[in-house]
Amino acid sequence: MQKRFQQSYRERETGVGILEQGFGVTSLVHGPEAHGQAAGVKVRVYLDTDIYRFFQRLWLTVELTIGPGLHIYGRPIPGGYTPSTVEVTPIVGMIVGKPNWPRPHPYRVEGLEDEFFVYEGRVCVALPVTLTEEAGDQALQVTVHYQTCSETDCFPPSMIRRELPLKAGDQVERPRRQ
Repeated sequence: MQKRFQQSYRERETGVGILEQGFGVTSLVHGPEAHGQAAGVKVRVYLDTDIYRFFQRLWLTVELTIGPGLHIYGRPIPGGYTPSTVEVTPIVGMIVGKPNWPRPHPYRVEGLEDEFFVYEGRVCVALPVTLTEEAGDQALQVTVHYQTCSETDCFPPSMIRRELPLKAGDQVERPRRQ
């Protein structure tokens, strides 16, 4: 059994978020999703729900599917290479937590002394997103930066940007100051 605590008593997770993040169960129900593809990587981004409420913690999931024989870089990484990152464009009243990346595995390139840490195959990254004030319907912009390499070649750094609709749910009316 696991106890889950938030910084604020007001912050609550969605049911799907509790199942997936707390118990590791994959839900068949999700919010909006978007797909993209570039330079040997397919990206799927989705939210655990399509509606937000004040102080409800949503989970943004970014799935990367890396082509056969290719890898992308994790951290730590030697200079001159691009580590994989996920960024969410700020929205007023939105708090985005740190991405939860799986651990990359060590990788050596024959002829180089540098040690690399890479991802191959399928990688899932989760980020907590909380809206602390009513922002109305929004578009959540997600950008994935990465550099794809094979055993012999590295391609220029790439990025995939996708947008997810985020609808405001029923909010409690706050008294207005006169």
